[in-house]
Amino acid sequence: MANPNWPSFPGVPNMSLDGDGRPQAQDLIPGKQLGTPLNAAFFNPILGKVCDLSDQIDAENNAAISGTLDLAPGDHQGLGLHTQGGSNAVLYNDGVNGWRPLALNADLQAESQRAQAAESQLVLGTKGLDDYSLKVTGIKSQYSDTSKNNPIGIEYMDDAGVFQLAITRDFADTLYASQSALQAETQRAQTAEGQLVLGTQGVDDYSLRITGIKSQYSDTAKKNPVGIEYMDDAGLYQLAITRDYADTLYASRSDLQNAASQAVSGTLGLASGDQPGIGLHTQGGSNAVLYNDSANGWRYLVVGEGNNTDGAVRAAVFSAGANGDRSSPTFIDGDGHYIGLLPAQNPVVNGALKTDTIASASGAAVSVSYDGGGRVAFQNDGNFVGYSSSGGVNFALGSSSCTLNGPLMINNNGGSLGLNPNTTFNGQMRGQISWGGRSWYPGGDGLIMVDNGNILAEAISPTLTYRFTLQVVHGSRLVWPRQFADDNVQIAGMAKDGSTDNVHILNLFSVDRYGAVVSLNVWNGSGLINETASTTATFIVTGSPL
Repeated sequence: MANPNWPSFPGVPNMSLDGDGRPQAQDLIPGKQLGTPLNAAFFNPILGKVCDLSDQIDAENNAAISGTLDLAPGDHQGLGLHTQGGSNAVLYNDGVNGWRPLALNADLQAESQRAQAAESQLVLGTKGLDDYSLKVTGIKSQYSDTSKNNPIGIEYMDDAGVFQLAITRDFADTLYASQSALQAETQRAQTAEGQLVLGTQGVDDYSLRITGIKSQYSDTAKKNPVGIEYMDDAGLYQLAITRDYADTLYASRSDLQNAASQAVSGTLGLASGDQPGIGLHTQGGSNAVLYNDSANGWRYLVVGEGNNTDGAVRAAVFSAGANGDRSSPTFIDGDGHYIGLLPAQNPVVNGALKTDTIASASGAAVSVSYDGGGRVAFQNDGNFVGYSSSGGVNFALGSSSCTLNGPLMINNNGGSLGLNPNTTFNGQMRGQISWGGRSWYPGGDGLIMVDNGNILAEAISPTLTYRFTLQVVHGSRLVWPRQFADDNVQIAGMAKDGSTDNVHILNLFSVDRYGAVVSLNVWNGSGLINETASTTATFIVTGSPL
């Protein structure tokens, strides 16, 4: 078959085609210029070889892969392709990148099948990806121990490089409560809370939340309860005492009534200008009666024993009188008491008088020693006076009033009652009444303080008294531990001063059966201002019990 790639000689008269269609030279006229046997013999073999070569090239081109097919600008022509011995890999060369192995289609199919089988076992890291998520790039199984015995979940990494742990249910059960456990705990807590005391009930601007409460005892053996001790948000502990314990601290109505029935009134028959009596007792040793009022201090009282009807009256007896006999006069007062008089030398008594017994029915009413210069006498003004060795008047007894300078002690059969108008208690100037080892301290504020720190209250009806110490500021609200029966509540308070430049004035805005509102001012050096700093204050509150 003729090959279009064989050489052709169109227009040449002595060229023709052989039986296969190949070109050949032809001797047209022997010996003539246009064709000779030499031309045919010389050119025809050459033309045959050229055609054979063309056929071979075509055959090779038909069996080869084009290195330029669809070559685009910037592409590199393929130059070689062969199978490597040993590895049986197909090698390819483009003249730029050198020899590179190419995968066979069978290998590609095998790899594709392997990859597909492997991929079917993998987790897609982009499944459901949206604007709120990132692709997962890695995932691993996480354990809590290096021996890999305790799995806790899956740890994964996303495109942001953040590791996160998704825990297993078993591990979650060790960290979090289950719904059933939560419900059980809720029921348990609600049952327990139902038995608790709400610490915020009724909290307002004058109160704080209770943060703790405990039962308080006075002994480590927990045998003697005294009340409930509680703490509020200010961190202040307060004790609300029981009634039994309160009875050991404060006087009850019956105690006051019993005390009043045994007491001597210091105000009975008090007229305008009079001073109330605050103490009366018998002085030890001398057996003299000592009396004290709020203005004159302690003074001696002299009362004769017996009367003119009991047959026990005795004349004044002098162991050694100024005249050396018993000629001193004696008179009977309006109550029938015999009063013995000293010699009428006023105010000096001469002589060596040692003791003097006046109007004594069963013992000495007045006994005076003069060895140290002390003496007694009636003065021209009618007062019976006693002088000390320094010449000062110790006491004076008159017909209308009596004064006594110094403490008064009243003794009777071993008992001793002491009166002192001028002493100091808890830093305050007060009077003092002493008896049986105990002392009471009345003052101008109308209160009677007891040596154990309590305060006696005067009551004509049943009363309830609280005494407590608090931290307060201006405007603090006080709430009584137990409300009173009415709003007639008496309260006394005293704030602790920090220094001479920190003087407090404590008052009250309002007082009722439920509590009171404190007015607390402080001197800042130039004037009084509202106190905003927490200040210690003690209050005593009395009212009718509910």
